[in-house]
Amino acid sequence: MSHLRGVMLGCMPFLLSAGTGLACDNSSLNGVYPFTASGFTMGIYDSADVLHYLDPPQPLSSVGQYTFDGRGNFIRVDFPVGNGIPVSPSGFRPGQAGTYSIGEDCTGHIDLNANGSMITLQVVVGDSGSSARAIVASEHVPGFATPPPGTSCSSGCDEGVNILVDLKRDIAQSGNMQ
Repeated sequence: MSHLRGVMLGCMPFLLSAGTGLACDNSSLNGVYPFTASGFTMGIYDSADVLHYLDPPQPLSSVGQYTFDGRGNFIRVDFPVGNGIPVSPSGFRPGQAGTYSIGEDCTGHIDLNANGSMITLQVVVGDSGSSARAIVASEHVPGFATPPPGTSCSSGCDEGVNILVDLKRDIAQSGNMQ
């Protein structure tokens, strides 16, 4: 009986951690993740960090694909439509890359260079890494066609956005991407 008690006590930390479902790190995102994104560009920040709202806010939708390496790096392609107009009329925009960091609690951030726009997303990993949800926390763009009064975007500017991103691992294309 004492041997069984020792085995049970030895298994308790594993059983307790398994019950929480929290055991994430960068390897939690590994493989191909098609995504959809939707939301609005709300406005442009001025030099005093005050948001000047667009009237009306500009809708944005996007589809694409992240390919995570499980070590904190990724590449991405996307096809965004802003305010009803394709951002890249020639098709998907390749050549996007960045880094990510996932903590033990399955939350983290993604830093993306999307064709000159620097975007940071806050992310939550779910379903043992088979899905993730993110929200754009900040976006710096190299230019903006018609910035609101009181702002300038001639040398780049920070956008105020409300954009949600939904990622789901593609089981057929995923695997060990190392």
